Amino acid sequence: MNSDHPDAALLYLRHCANLPLSVAGVIQDVSETEIKIVATMKGRDSRERTTMKVVLPLLKRVENIKEAEHVMVEMFFEAKRILEH
Repeated sequence: MNSDHPDAALLYLRHCANLPLSVAGVIQDVSETEIKIVATMKGRDSRERTTMKVVLPLLKRVENIKEAEHVMVEMFFEAKRILEH
């Protein structure tokens, strides 16, 4: 997911976690109920960066990774639609 869709984690952070200062994100794990992401955030000045772990709930509980992929795609397009308007 990270290498195939590098923009997805960033959209999740900016929209689902309400972290607009996110500059990057790496998905660490996906479970039946949540996505764990390591977020890189802008600091107080343009050169400073901080990282934090973020846990986002999936829109619905899933039984397997294929279902998780579908839910994450749904979350991606919802975030993209809202943030681009």
